[in-house]
Amino acid sequence: MSLAVLAPGAGIPLQLQGLALIPPLVWLSHRDIRAYEIPDLATLTFAIIGAAFLVWQNPQALLLHLAAGAVISALLWGAGEIIYRLRGAEGLGIGDAKLLGAAVVVLGPWKLPELLLLSSAGGITATLAARVRRPGRQEGIPFGPFIAYAVFVLIYFNPLFL
Repeated sequence: MSLAVLAPGAGIPLQLQGLALIPPLVWLSHRDIRAYEIPDLATLTFAIIGAAFLVWQNPQALLLHLAAGAVISALLWGAGEIIYRLRGAEGLGIGDAKLLGAAVVVLGPWKLPELLLLSSAGGITATLAARVRRPGRQEGIPFGPFIAYAVFVLIYFNPLFL
């Protein structure tokens, strides 16, 4: 449904990129919902497809996207580890950190604020809905599907925050 709404206004390259990214994004979302883990192969496939389209459309930006993705993965991985050590519970998993880094490879570092805003808004909304539906139960919400959907939506939009 999102592809049908977002893609018609985009050019052929963005439409193809959106279509190519659907399988790994659906795969990692499904796995995260079921097992609270994001397969590394799904994240890698997602990043490779995004990098391939980047090479096709804007090859001079590839190094910047790859470096930014690596830095974001490392920073978020470290932040997740600190949260785990302080709270004794996982707040941001390694899979989420790697997926966000791969998303930066696909989208570019300038879309990171929108990515974090959109995926966090989805996660917060789902958490609140789960608490209303089942009061008193404290269960985790997988973040990967919200990151995946945010990436898919943001492929078709220019950065809001420059």
